[in-house]
Amino acid sequence: MAEILARHHPSHAPLDAATAARAHARLLHALDPATDCTAARAGLQADAAQVAAALRQGDFSFVVRAARTCAGRELTGGEAQTLALDALAGAYDPFSHYLDPAALDRRRAGTHAGATQLARGRMLERAGMRVAWIELPSFYLRPRHSASADVASIARQLHARGAQLLVLDLRGNGGGVVAEALALASALLGGGALAHERDAAGRVRVLHGPIRERAWHGPLVLIIDRGTASMAELFAAALQDRARALLVGERSYGKGLAQTLVLLGSPLGTSQGAVEVSERAFYRLDGSVLQGRGVVPDVALSFAARARPEPFAAAWLPERIDSQIEPVARPLATSQLERARSAAAVAHADDLERVLAVAIAYATRPAGSPR
Repeated sequence: MAEILARHHPSHAPLDAATAARAHARLLHALDPATDCTAARAGLQADAAQVAAALRQGDFSFVVRAARTCAGRELTGGEAQTLALDALAGAYDPFSHYLDPAALDRRRAGTHAGATQLARGRMLERAGMRVAWIELPSFYLRPRHSASADVASIARQLHARGAQLLVLDLRGNGGGVVAEALALASALLGGGALAHERDAAGRVRVLHGPIRERAWHGPLVLIIDRGTASMAELFAAALQDRARALLVGERSYGKGLAQTLVLLGSPLGTSQGAVEVSERAFYRLDGSVLQGRGVVPDVALSFAARARPEPFAAAWLPERIDSQIEPVARPLATSQLERARSAAAVAHADDLERVLAVAIAYATRPAGSPR
C-alpha cells in the first residue's frame, strides 16, 4: 500500500514518521469519532516508526488492539485491514481512500448512475432586462445527459426567448467529470487554453478546449460559494482568467486535485479492492495553484452558512508553476466592476435579488457607451 501511494501520489513521499502519525490519528478517529478515543489515548500512543513498520509489513494487530480499547470489541482481519489501509491512504491527503472489494463493487455499480439532479433553467425579468438563470448542481455525465450539453441547450433556448444576460449558479457544485467542465468552459469561451495540469511525476501540460461556436455570446455571471469545489472551481477560474465572466459570491472551497482508482490484486488474480488516490493537480492560467486557495470572486456576496471542513493545503504541491500561456484576455472593464460592486453594497434580503442586482448592474451599458 505504501509503495502504491508513493508511486501514484504527487508527493512521492515515503511512509515516514509524520505520515504514520497522521494515519494513526485517523484510525483512532474512525474507531470512535465521538470522543476520538481521548479517554483511552494514553494507552494507545504508538511510536510512529513502529506504526510505519507495521503498515509496511501488513501487520494490523495494532488496529485490533486499538479497536478493543476504543470500540470495546475485537475486529475481524478484514475489518482491521480496511480501517488501516483507509487510514494510511487518508494520511497522505483527505481525498485518498481505500475501497475494500465490496465497496469497490458498489462504486462500480454506481459509476454510471449519474447525478440525481440535472441543470435547470428559468427566465427572470428585472429592470427591463431578461435574465437566463441556470442552476448547475454538478458536472455530470450520464446516459442521454451531460452538464455541458444541457447547459448549452438551455442557454440557447432562453436566448431564443429574448434573454440578454446569463447567470450560471454554481453554489454547492462539488465538481464532477473533468471533461465536462472543460467542455462547458470551451462552449462559453469558444475554445483555447483553460488551465494547467500537473501529474504525479511533476509533468505539466496545458488543458485546451476545442475551437467551437459559442453557446452564449452575451454578458455572463457566475455565482460561487464555499461549497463550489474541484472541477467547478477549475471551470470558474478559466472563465475568470479569460475575462469572460463576472464571478459573484464567496471564495470557493479550494480543491484542485483529481483522484484516480488504482486496483489492488493478489498473485492469484483476485481483487483486494482499490485505492482512490490524488494523482493530478490543477493550476490556473497564470500558474497559481487552486488547491487550498480556491477562487476569489470579483464581487463579494455572503450567503447562508454552509458547513464544510477546512480546505487541505497540500504542502507537497508547488504554490506556483511556470505558466506556458501568454495573457489571453484583458481584465474586466473597471467601470463594469465598479457598477457591480456598488450594486452589491445595496441591502437586499433575498440572495436571488442581490445577485440579480449585481448581474444587471454589470451587464447594463451606460447611455452613450459604445457597443
